[in-house]
Amino acid sequence: MNQSLRSEREKHGWSRAYVAEQLDLADPKTLGRWERGVSSPSAQFVRKLCLLFEKSKEELGLAPIEKQSACINARHSLFWNVPYRRNPFFTGRQELLTHISTILHTHNEMTSISALALGGMGGIGKTQTVVEYVYRFRNVYRLIIWIQADTHESLVTDCKRIVNALHLRQHEQESVCDTLKQWLRNQDEWLVILDNVVNLDVINKVIPVEATGHILLTTQRSSLGEVAQYILLHGFTPEEGALFLLRRIQGRASTRKWCAREIKAAHTLSWLVSGLPLALDQAGTYIEEIGCQITRYLAMYQQYPAMLLHRRGESRLDHPDSVGTMLTLICDELEKSSPATREILRFCAFLHPDTLPEELVLESLTHISRGNANSPLLYEEALSILRRSSLIQVCPETQMLTVHPLVQIIVKASMDPQEQRRWVETIVHILSHFFLDTQVSKRASFYQRYSLQLQACMVLITLWNITSPITRQLRECINEHFSGPMQLIEPESTHHLGYMLPGHMEQNTHEQDDDCPCFRPPDSFECKNGSTWSIGQGVSPLSSLESAKRTGETGAS
Repeated sequence: MNQSLRSEREKHGWSRAYVAEQLDLADPKTLGRWERGVSSPSAQFVRKLCLLFEKSKEELGLAPIEKQSACINARHSLFWNVPYRRNPFFTGRQELLTHISTILHTHNEMTSISALALGGMGGIGKTQTVVEYVYRFRNVYRLIIWIQADTHESLVTDCKRIVNALHLRQHEQESVCDTLKQWLRNQDEWLVILDNVVNLDVINKVIPVEATGHILLTTQRSSLGEVAQYILLHGFTPEEGALFLLRRIQGRASTRKWCAREIKAAHTLSWLVSGLPLALDQAGTYIEEIGCQITRYLAMYQQYPAMLLHRRGESRLDHPDSVGTMLTLICDELEKSSPATREILRFCAFLHPDTLPEELVLESLTHISRGNANSPLLYEEALSILRRSSLIQVCPETQMLTVHPLVQIIVKASMDPQEQRRWVETIVHILSHFFLDTQVSKRASFYQRYSLQLQACMVLITLWNITSPITRQLRECINEHFSGPMQLIEPESTHHLGYMLPGHMEQNTHEQDDDCPCFRPPDSFECKNGSTWSIGQGVSPLSSLESAKRTGETGAS
């Protein structure tokens, strides 16, 4: 830290903005970074500083002393209330962390406060990313303030603790939030984290309009308007997820001591859960506690996905709820806000998650509501609610929806086999009419847009043994269009389709009839590339996974 430069400025009673103006420096924050020793001025600005303060570069602490850089990392924040330990298993997202720092430190001509929001569905790793950021860049800030912002009560509670810890004087008829807000106005070099923001009003309750500092938000909302810049977080890549899982199980920093079979299983599991960090952490916790191999857990997950998504394990710290519990609670709350969200989620649960045409989903809502004239309005309202929780993403350019595969699993698990079959029949009926009502000359372009959904529909017809004149007509038209049987989707696109069948959903209250074709999936499907895609072959019951702890199986070779 360059205490000399800051002392000289304060001795003259000059603000950073004034000094920056005298130096023709675009961003006063740059001067702050020089004073903290985070960066150094160029030779040109060294000369300007010496002239302005009438001091030598040695007196201003601007001489190139190599030892100065070694002292920078020893600096600690003057206030720190981050409630989380640094995650020793934090994996990937190096470019994201650098990007966050760049955005926050980029000067904004309109305001001296830089605000950035990390968005995405629950369990995607928003909070853990912020935790890693504050530990990695803590030397840049004098004050790091963490506030839980999911409810008004948690906001007030945290503000009260902070005000007391800082020994701030609270004036009469002034709330603790106002006290903290007024104090921040006269401070600089601070970072305020608002974790899990639901209502955007909390920002105005705590953050002053004019101040010098940074704000980091985490939220499940899909957009924040002009409140802050927004970054949507995605899951791990299969490679990152595999490395995280292997680290999580036994704290290993690399995959060198793991056999190729276990590494491949970790890679596959990461892919199956779409790289959701919470799901992988949950899997790692469970595997560690049971003491089983990753390959064994993978086989169980392919057979009982929803049950394992509800199993959090005992050694949990930062996120006590399981993926299944979290998604169930979110879906229940959304359905209370708008019943139409229930219909949309159930309709989308059985189709391909990545390319759902909006007009198809709207048609399903119109069909289910028996032609209600308000269906378009209900659809827009429900879609807005679903996007607010990041359960569904919308691409305006293509007018396609995307739903997370784990949401599909949890939604399907909430239905008994009879309700599942009713939805499958509804989907097949709607999609069949959509295709058959299209003019023959336009079916080529129709298939291009509906390709994955038509293939998913054919899989549903096969797995659920749906027989009706319209399904036969649909099959004939598609076969005629392709001059032969339609090829199934590549395995990479169908990892969620194995869960369409009740036989691949754990039903605690319904016995499955082995003689019923509706509950018997084929052993495998032949794909376009000639490979065979197996569905849940040779899977042991969940109790065998529990017994693995007694057999002493390990996850490493």
